[in-house]
Amino acid sequence: MTWSDVALLFSQTHRDLIADTPIGLIDCGARGDIPEPWSTYAQQFPELMRVLGFEADATEAAHLNNRYGEQRRYLPAAAWNSVGTHALYITDPPQASSLFPPNTALTHLHARVGDMRQSLPAGRVVQRTIEVPTTTIDAAIAAYPLDADVLKIDTQGAEYEVLEGARAALRDSVFAVIAETWTTDVYQGVKPTWEVMRLMADMDFAFMTHDVAGYARRSFMDTKTFSYIQREQIISLELLFFRSTKAVVTTAAEPANVYKAVGIADVLGFPDYGVELLHMLLTRWPNELANVKYCYDEMTARRTKTGATLAALYPPLHS
Repeated sequence: MTWSDVALLFSQTHRDLIADTPIGLIDCGARGDIPEPWSTYAQQFPELMRVLGFEADATEAAHLNNRYGEQRRYLPAAAWNSVGTHALYITDPPQASSLFPPNTALTHLHARVGDMRQSLPAGRVVQRTIEVPTTTIDAAIAAYPLDADVLKIDTQGAEYEVLEGARAALRDSVFAVIAETWTTDVYQGVKPTWEVMRLMADMDFAFMTHDVAGYARRSFMDTKTFSYIQREQIISLELLFFRSTKAVVTTAAEPANVYKAVGIADVLGFPDYGVELLHMLLTRWPNELANVKYCYDEMTARRTKTGATLAALYPPLHS
């Protein structure tokens, strides 16, 4: 039994409550498929999932558009804090490409790559630099309207700037933000994890949890001898934020928007946050009492029928 078996999001009850209001995902750094649980949800209920993606590699953006069709739109541009152009440092491997140049001075830090270790610069060798178009999330939503609920950011260092360009979406509709951040300057000039956290707090988002997205260790010792007797430095954290319950309910156009947030909170591991949202919903729409009870009963029934572990019940933030 896994999260897709027990999460409210995958139930008929939740689909009834959100009706014709699809979940909107903004995917910044969209190479490949969207992450779980959204990939499985989109496969099972394509009519209830919309994706607006940003991929600076125009060839990859075209491939994604051809592959996924009408429910997803991928823009051949980098998400940023302004509309224009910016240098893109294309690396080997390409998934490490960034709007910021890699920090070549970090040769003493070695990250794990499979069963081997290599220096951080060796895993981010710049092959070429090109100019790419940039846009903001707010500008993209204005051009391609989307009721955005989830914002996923994996941009190799540009997370802070992407959030700066999404202030309207974060104020009006986005409930959950999943952002890969950096605790050290793996790329030159990036805003570190704690600055991203401060920005999100200023925009009325609560920090909920994290996954470790990257470790490194110094290269001065024999890694075979010391591999089991030391800690590793965390260099990257995947952060999860939720908008405050009061802000969600205050800005919701209709109860369905709140029910979407309830399902998202539950599938990401915070059913208690979902229950708080249900209580807040009743302060604005007291005539929703029957639906709130319907939602709450479904959520608790699905959670209490399993003895699975926490890891089995909630998808990882970083994959």
